[in-house]
Amino acid sequence: MIFITLLTFFASAIGTVSGFGTSTILVPFLSLFYPFSEVLLFAGVIHLVGNVWRVLFFRKGIRMHLVFFFGIFGAMASYLGSRFSFLIPKIMFYVILGSFFVLYALFLLVCTRFKIAPTRTSSAIGGLISGFISGLFGVGGPVRAMFLTAFNLEKSVYLATVGLIGLFIDSVRVGGYLIGGSMLTTQQWILLMACIPCSFLGAGLAKKIVNKIPQSIFKKVVAGFLLCSGVYMLYLSL
Repeated sequence: MIFITLLTFFASAIGTVSGFGTSTILVPFLSLFYPFSEVLLFAGVIHLVGNVWRVLFFRKGIRMHLVFFFGIFGAMASYLGSRFSFLIPKIMFYVILGSFFVLYALFLLVCTRFKIAPTRTSSAIGGLISGFISGLFGVGGPVRAMFLTAFNLEKSVYLATVGLIGLFIDSVRVGGYLIGGSMLTTQQWILLMACIPCSFLGAGLAKKIVNKIPQSIFKKVVAGFLLCSGVYMLYLSL
């Protein structure tokens, strides 16, 4: 329990700096100890409150039009994904998504001028894909970041917008897990209550780190975290 609370602190810090990564770290580790249905609910709640911290810490300049397109389409797809979350093998997911993240991150780091067209259509598509994957496996944040980096947002605006979008998506998918019958034990609820303040402390530390990252290299930082997420998923599939 102590290790999981410390891991939550670390995951929250990483997730706040890059706009994703909390569930990418927590879900595979928790899966070693708990049934996947309980893992998705537990990590989903942590991710939900983590998005609250992002909005509070970086609340200035949220792009509401992005929140609308990503959030609405993402929330619908998230609920659908949550209802199918226990049907697809995790290993297959790690291999496919991990490979894609590695290739895309390397491409971004090499071809620095490339970006997905920042249109309403790409916003809607990004919301649908990231929302569905979030509901299905609890780790849709990297996909969301992949699309949102196309808009070249100032770092605090990017993080606040990601947080508010995630708040919509996570609220729906957590509800989907509960409707689907996912439940936590008393011990897991106690652990969850201990992890929430750790999540806040991790986000607070991350805010200080973000303020020191130059805007000119922030997109590369996000790409670097995408690369690490992909390598991590491929490692888990071995």
